[in-house]
Parts: sequence; structure tokens; C-alpha cells
Amino acid sequence: TLGGMIIREMLASKLSLDNRTVVLTARLYGAAGDPAAAIHYARLFSERFDFRLDVEAYAALVDACVENDAGDEALELFEASLQGGVESHILEAVVVGCFRLGYL
Repeated sequence: TLGGMIIREMLASKLSLDNRTVVLTARLYGAAGDPAAAIHYARLFSERFDFRLDVEAYAALVDACVENDAGDEALELFEASLQGGVESHILEAVVVGCFRLGYL
């Protein structure tokens, strides 16, 4: 896919990827209907470039999951964000998404 090609090029380059890259990737793969890829790349980027996901990154990932009826993954991301020390600003997105998906 085009998204995969772009990401491979970014990883091969000397670019330093960060949370902004995670947000953009989550939006890309969320729109493409593949939140699992968004989560995969978020983990890959944060490990390879040694940064912790921030609240904006988690919110974008949760949104990608909710947009694609992946409520279990959204809840897992929320739990991971709390364990990672991220403030719970994404709680609203999780609650609204879970309500929309029938979890509440």
C-alpha cells in the first residue's frame, strides 16, 4: 500500500519519528480501516526511536479503533495509556466510542 511504502521510506531514512508521526499514522490507517496497523506502527516507532506515546498519540489510536468498531482494542489502549503514566484526557474518547459501539 502507499501508506506502507511511505512508512518504510521514513524508517529507512535518517528521520527521527515521534508522537506526531504516530498521530498521522493512526489517522492514515484509521481512515483506511486498519487500526491494527496503526497500533503496530505506534509500538514500532516508540520502541525504535525511544519515546513514550503521549496523550495525542493515544487519542488518535483510540479514535482509529472506534472509527472501525474495534472497541476491545480501544479499551486496551486506554489501559496501556494509564499504565504508561499518560493523563486520562482520552477518557472522553473512550467513553463516547464505547457507547457508540454498544459496550455501555
